[in-house]
Amino acid sequence: MSRVLTYARLMCFLLFSYLSIGLWAQNQDLGPLVTVVAEHTEYLDVDEIHFTINLSEHDLDIADARAKTTRISQEIKALLKRSGVDDRFIQTRRAVVSRNYLRRSQSREYDGFVSTQSIYVCLKAVGSYDDLMDALLLMNVESISTPSYKSSQEEAARQRARVAALKKAQKMASEWTEALDQSIGPAKQISQADYQRSHLAYGERSVDSGVAAESISLGEISVKASVKVSFALLD
Repeated sequence: MSRVLTYARLMCFLLFSYLSIGLWAQNQDLGPLVTVVAEHTEYLDVDEIHFTINLSEHDLDIADARAKTTRISQEIKALLKRSGVDDRFIQTRRAVVSRNYLRRSQSREYDGFVSTQSIYVCLKAVGSYDDLMDALLLMNVESISTPSYKSSQEEAARQRARVAALKKAQKMASEWTEALDQSIGPAKQISQADYQRSHLAYGERSVDSGVAAESISLGEISVKASVKVSFALLD
């Protein structure tokens, strides 16, 4: 067994050494490089609001507990449809029934059943969000999750941000090398410098073409792309 382990370790070492030498040789073949990091941010209006409605009904009878949840769930789905939410943007999970025990009891005193259910909603008519929340809060719901603000155009904006970041990297590298009376050749290495999730932007943002700032609407989504690019350095 010890010989087998020793042989396996030797093979792993040789493989690692081979890969390391290969990567070192590959980097040497790239020649002199100028490496820059650039980023670009796109801004989008919110056109989707995602949230989850949580239901919890208690009863001493298991069937009645489940029936209560079914009734309030149907009432909520009816309200959502009246608010313009399409069926495909309402995802209802199966109700779960469990035994309930008094929290104040040290001996786990039995207290009937609790039926819980959640309803996931994607609201496209974002302007009706406040009115819909008011109506839901007046119903018998356990809780409503913190809303998640999104845009259906995020992926397209992310691609535009990547392309713009690459162009900025090329311009930056050209400016650096021109100051040294040199120039850049083709890109040799390109990688994502940092992954940025989409998030809400608040306050003010700088305009790409200048120093001045322009105000943006509350809740505008920012999509950022950051790239690291290495260009061939020419004399």
